[in-house]
Amino acid sequence: MKEKLILQNQTYTKKVQGLLSEMATYSEQQLNAKADPKSWSALQVAQHLAVSEASSLAYVRKKMAHTQTFPKAGIAELARSLFIRLLLFQPFKFKAPPVVGNAVLTPNNTLEVIRQQWLNTRHDWQEFFETMPRELENRAVFKHPRAGRIGWKHVLYFFSDHFDRHRQQIRKTLKKVD
Repeated sequence: MKEKLILQNQTYTKKVQGLLSEMATYSEQQLNAKADPKSWSALQVAQHLAVSEASSLAYVRKKMAHTQTFPKAGIAELARSLFIRLLLFQPFKFKAPPVVGNAVLTPNNTLEVIRQQWLNTRHDWQEFFETMPRELENRAVFKHPRAGRIGWKHVLYFFSDHFDRHRQQIRKTLKKVD
């Protein structure tokens, strides 16, 4: 199980690197431009993704620092994961939780700053999975803000689906401001 998580995480990191390379073909002005006043710029969307993953890791580390028993990831966690996946494929917008929303997003940023933050977080997740105790492999440690506890592979599915949704948003925004 642990090896599969490590590979799944590496595959996801390659998706992130691909998007960052794609974004590098645009100017900082284009990356910081908003399609409309109420939307996020492409860099703010990327920062939202990076902050979301970093805050998820911080949450997991905090929970694991306290000795407690975590439930096994089973059918209920699978159902929660499918619920999240279904939501992410809907065409309507969701308000981001405050910890990963407008309050923490920088209005003007550079791609290099976002790249470093995000790739550092990806590295930290990789290290986390590599050093994670085997007894936690099938446990639901992560608690998604809308769906509740989910297992590790479901966390990575969430990251990937969340990424895919926002990659579309980044591309649409850049197309409008180009």
